Amino acid sequence: MERFEGTSRTYSPKASIWKRGQIGLNNDVLKKFKIKKDKKNWYVICFYSRERHLIGFQFTQDSSKKGIIKISFRPGGATLSVKSFLDYYSIDRSENRRYDITYEKKLKMYVIDLKS
Repeated sequence: MERFEGTSRTYSPKASIWKRGQIGLNNDVLKKFKIKKDKKNWYVICFYSRERHLIGFQFTQDSSKKGIIKISFRPGGATLSVKSFLDYYSIDRSENRRYDITYEKKLKMYVIDLKS
């Protein structure tokens, strides 16, 4: 039998929108969606649905794609500097908020539902 010792943390992919204009992804996002920290060149392309209030992400290692944002890895996960994206779409960042992040097969991207 395996002993469980992770009682003080979550095991579900979470994304946080921070007041300073960044989105943080916890380690569970990286694990579940197979984004390896040892690969230095990971980027994200951001999308937004005004109708559904969804933020969408496509992760890539192709640095030639237009509009990419470099992922900065940290011990607890990763950070995306997206202040201009959040401001352009008037996405509220007056306080730090945490959301589930899921994969939408129909959209072929990872999404945060801002209504949740």
